Amino acid sequence: MKRWEHALADLDSAENGRGVDWIAQHIRAVIYLRTNRREEAKSILKNGVENCPHSESRDYFRATLAQMLAADGQLADARKLAEQITYSRFDRSRNVLLTHILEQEKKLDLAREAYERLPEPANDDDVEVFSELQRRVTGLEPAHSNEWLQEHIFRLVLTA
Repeated sequence: MKRWEHALADLDSAENGRGVDWIAQHIRAVIYLRTNRREEAKSILKNGVENCPHSESRDYFRATLAQMLAADGQLADARKLAEQITYSRFDRSRNVLLTHILEQEKKLDLAREAYERLPEPANDDDVEVFSELQRRVTGLEPAHSNEWLQEHIFRLVLTA
């Protein structure tokens, strides 16, 4: 826990008097998610979606908030956010999120369509996540728990 506290202190000193640093705000939200301060994280992420002046950065806030809401079972709100992601740089995150959310909503035809839009896996973690999503949208028994999938989707979204 101490390393997260040190990271937050570093962010506070780096932001001191400089106005809003949107990258630092996103990092702060991620730290809050990792330390189970979900309401604080949600507030920061919503603020980033609504007020960040950089439209591409808003998609980063949007993707992270969508993942958080999906993990919390707020699937309709998560889907709406994921559908609003527009920058091509975030296509991978968008389609992973939509595949998972739609599968959780039992909208398997739409989930398969989102899955078909996934790019080639970029790394071994992508291979595992994409494989797990494929199992779920084709009706096969999952190889991993929902918690495992949520954690790996969270990592994938952060590396967009």
